[in-house]
Amino acid sequence: MKYTISLQDGAELELTEIGVATEGDTIAFSVEGRIEEINDDLIEVFEGQTLQPVAITFEAEEPEEE
Repeated sequence: MKYTISLQDGAELELTEIGVATEGDTIAFSVEGRIEEINDDLIEVFEGQTLQPVAITFEAEEPEEE
C-alpha cells in the first residue's frame, strides 16, 4: 500500500542537509529533513509501520554565473 504526503495539503517540508554528486555512471546523494503538519488521518495509517521513501526526483539546472 502506498500513500503520498502532499505539501499542497498543508504539510511542511524542511530539508536540513542535501548533498548530490555525480561521478562516472553514479549519482550519490544524501538527504536529511522532516515533514511536519501531516494530516491526522494519514498519521494514523503510518502509526506502527516501517516507512521508507519510494520516489526521488532530480531536476537539472544550469549553474549560476558569478
